[in-house]
Amino acid sequence: MKRVIRAWAVLPLFLAGLALAAGDQVPPKLVNINTATVEELVALPAIGEARAQMIVRIRERNGPFKRVEELRALPRLSEKQFEALRRLVTVESGVGSQPTPR
Repeated sequence: MKRVIRAWAVLPLFLAGLALAAGDQVPPKLVNINTATVEELVALPAIGEARAQMIVRIRERNGPFKRVEELRALPRLSEKQFEALRRLVTVESGVGSQPTPR
């Protein structure tokens, strides 16, 4: 009986530890839409194979994206999908790579 009571006494501590561990998660690495491959783009929400290829084609024809908001021009990308995507992408060079020496 004492073992059962001890187990129940430890449970809140265990659950608190899980909650703390979940809060320490590292945010996802931003995907640079100016350098990402089709495979990297497909891993993003609301970006399938066709949209990923379209992003790469637009980038090749028009040069690098200047702002993430330019993705709003993608056909059939809802505002809700864009908002989910916006937090995961960047156009900044050097994000996720080593700084360029001067």
